[in-house]
Amino acid sequence: MDETVTRTARLLSCLFGFALTAAVSATHAQVLLDPTRPPASIPGQTPADNAPSMSAVPVLQSVIIGSGRREAVIDGHAVKLGDRVGDARVVRITETEVVLRSGKDTQILRLFPTLEKRPAAAGSLRPGRKDKD
Repeated sequence: MDETVTRTARLLSCLFGFALTAAVSATHAQVLLDPTRPPASIPGQTPADNAPSMSAVPVLQSVIIGSGRREAVIDGHAVKLGDRVGDARVVRITETEVVLRSGKDTQILRLFPTLEKRPAAAGSLRPGRKDKD
């Protein structure tokens, strides 16, 4: 009987040790970040809330084109031609932008809104041109 009590006491102390270890490690667990989540610097999102959400101004996050597939990710939601984003409808998807139409209003969402396209300087992109030194 004495041996049974000793075994039970050892078992209980081991279980208590495991439970205590699990509780301590859970309180020190590291929060893992989702590597696929868009960065906080995307316009229309606050740094405190990186979760995709429908904002007042939709944000184009990605464009997927290939093999007859033409989709875009706007505010974390995949959309195709003809789908709705808020009260607007997707009418065109290109490599760098999506065009939304709501009634007579048209809105263009750009993948790189801060990138400004400028024409190249005359003659700077001609193949075979040699500069004089």
